[in-house]
Amino acid sequence: MKRYQNPDVYERLALEYSLGTMHGYARKRFERLMQQHPFLQVVVEEYDHKFAELATYLPEEKPSNQVWKNIEAQLDAEEAMPHQSKSRWWHIFTTKSFIAATASFVLLVSLVFVNVTQNLPAYSCNLAAQNAEIMFTASASKENMKLKVLPAGKIEVPEGKQMYFWCIPKDTTEPIMSLGMLTKTGLQMKLTPKNWKGIEEAHMFGISFEVKGSKVTKPTKGLIYKGNVKPSKPT
Repeated sequence: MKRYQNPDVYERLALEYSLGTMHGYARKRFERLMQQHPFLQVVVEEYDHKFAELATYLPEEKPSNQVWKNIEAQLDAEEAMPHQSKSRWWHIFTTKSFIAATASFVLLVSLVFVNVTQNLPAYSCNLAAQNAEIMFTASASKENMKLKVLPAGKIEVPEGKQMYFWCIPKDTTEPIMSLGMLTKTGLQMKLTPKNWKGIEEAHMFGISFEVKGSKVTKPTKGLIYKGNVKPSKPT
């Protein structure tokens, strides 16, 4: 099992399984492994989710009549050969047509994925102190739905205080959204759809100092560091 704990191995297998290019015994074996090791199922589900998102960017297109005729012909051909041994299942995957179709499919998905991820929105922000010195950099990307906040200088936090990260909306009638607490090393978090919506509608990120352990819904004494949110390339 150690082999399947290697990310280079299980990521590739999960990708093939999700794409549908894993067949026959190999697919059944991988399904058994997923039952035994839940983390493999999680990796597959992540790929399924990513490919499902790709589908929303593709235009709807009705298959031609020829496509359906080809499918029916293939099914008829399979029904006409019931006498073939199951041990020869691998034979159909050695044909040039199957190899070409699989390669085309993988290439198509790869091209669509690259095109989509290049066009997914992302945002960045330099958070500065009152003297305009940049203290933190923040970036958020829809590609991986992650927020990264990293220190750009030496951060001094007052005794008994904790840093909070805020998302300030363009619409002043909307509430300020908290995106969590920071340490001196910054913040990295997985964004929820609600978080992402708040970032898309924000004009500013900010950081405040609050009493440790306090539950606040907005900055109590203003923002110590702040900056305007700008569109950027995905990170």
